[in-house]
Amino acid sequence: MKPGPLVAVALLFVSCGDIARGGATPTPSIAAPATLAPVSFVPVSTPNLTPSPTASSRVVTFRDPATGNSLAIELAANAVDRGHFHVDLENGVYGGGFEVRATISSLSPPMQVSYGGSMDYTETGASSTRKVTVSLRGAIDPDAHAADVIFSADGKSYTIAARPPDSGPLGSVLDRMEHALIADDPLALYAVTSLAVHDNYTAAQFVDAWQTQSAATGRRITAMRRQAIGPVVESDQGFATVEVRYSADVADQNGARVTGYICYLIFESGEWRLWTTTEN
Repeated sequence: MKPGPLVAVALLFVSCGDIARGGATPTPSIAAPATLAPVSFVPVSTPNLTPSPTASSRVVTFRDPATGNSLAIELAANAVDRGHFHVDLENGVYGGGFEVRATISSLSPPMQVSYGGSMDYTETGASSTRKVTVSLRGAIDPDAHAADVIFSADGKSYTIAARPPDSGPLGSVLDRMEHALIADDPLALYAVTSLAVHDNYTAAQFVDAWQTQSAATGRRITAMRRQAIGPVVESDQGFATVEVRYSADVADQNGARVTGYICYLIFESGEWRLWTTTEN
């Protein structure tokens, strides 16, 4: 489930049925540790005993929630390019052709991965590439969406410590979102929306679109009651989301009613943000 561009953003909760799910790849930043400890690995969630079929391809992205550094690698047992990978850092992308394939120790997790050789490096914002010598070593667990990997290039080393993010901080984000909606405060809501919203709308544009839609429909949410907060779900593309279910009091030109909402939050750049909603 890889997020795509959001549309009709100003309709968040005003007309949630028209919202298309969206998001943006989190903007990564590099954190090169002064001292690299030996690679260790502890699964952080219960492995999936019935993973999706992997007949010909299963590319899994392991994204470090703290830095945004990521490793994407082909893991299907009978894929012709099993082990083919690329690494995405803030300064650029390291990739290559069929020959850039890591050695994978086993067919089942946890798996040790290693590679030493040449890759194509494309610097962020540049169109040309250059050859660099790199090394990759570490352990991955695709079913737990967890990894401890060290990637080295140009004399620098980067860690990718991928873990499904903690849902603990969700509470404060939900508090802010609920307060903004009940107060009909689009500027406060904008502050907790996903990076896709921020990429496509300035704060002023978001507020203007919200107010225009509100004036046309007269729709307001006057109360919200949390009913359930789901588990953190991480996709093979490395995006973590949480589903939150609500019962809400809504007033519009046709009167007042009670309806249900599902809010989806996405973990981006080290924090939870409102991704999209649907009315149920």
